[in-house]
Amino acid sequence: MSVHWNYIDIHTDLLRRLWSEYPDRREAMAKAMGYYGTTRAYVAKTLPELFPGQPMAWAQRYSRPLVDGWYVDTSLNRERMRRILPTAVAAAGLKWGKDVKTYWRPTQIAG
Repeated sequence: MSVHWNYIDIHTDLLRRLWSEYPDRREAMAKAMGYYGTTRAYVAKTLPELFPGQPMAWAQRYSRPLVDGWYVDTSLNRERMRRILPTAVAAAGLKWGKDVKTYWRPTQIAG
């Protein structure tokens, strides 16, 4: 369990955990997420792959390092994150809502 103050941090942290815990599934997760993109990949090994045709300064502004030479797109709205995260989770071999749960607003968890 981890707590974050904004949506993009939830998104990035979950992807970082998946990329760290399932390194052999990175390509599959990236490909699955890419199905939702029209001109960008959401995660990629280079900034030009992440944002084809965009200037490097723009790509640096709207991305973060993920792990080991991977980058993540940070220019996403909550609805887009809600669509692509379950795809990455499934590509890692996990079940959304069972193995991985995300709360997009403050939630009291019974302990």
